[in-house]
Amino acid sequence: MTGRLTTAAAAIVAIALVSVSLASACTAIRGTTQYSAASPTTGPPGTTISAYATGAASNSLFKLVVGHDGKLKPRRGLHACMEFEETAVSAGPWRSDVYGNIADASSPASGPIPEGLVPGVWHVCFYEITPGQEGATATAAASPLFTLTMI
Repeated sequence: MTGRLTTAAAAIVAIALVSVSLASACTAIRGTTQYSAASPTTGPPGTTISAYATGAASNSLFKLVVGHDGKLKPRRGLHACMEFEETAVSAGPWRSDVYGNIADASSPASGPIPEGLVPGVWHVCFYEITPGQEGATATAAASPLFTLTMI
């Protein structure tokens, strides 16, 4: 009986360790992304988008990115910034303030949608690049999602 308990206890510990490692490997969504008033939400590659964020991780570094919405390729996460396949629009870095604000409506982060992306629906968000914390957090995608069209 002791052998069975030891095996069962070892299995429980192994499951707990795997759960902890998977949880720590995932990007946490923190804060929201918003387009600036003049930013388009649809256009071809090269279209300049402008965005800012609120509620992000404070005193951290971010880059403005686009990531596909998961319909082009299955994803394990529900958000484009939860994986390492995002494409930088503006590498920044953009530093969040003590309140978690990244840029603002009057001075947003901006950059062109890169060439070579597949037309479709893309998330626009900020991805954390703080050294030692890369990918720890990302902001929720701006709404509406960006629709990339053909030239």
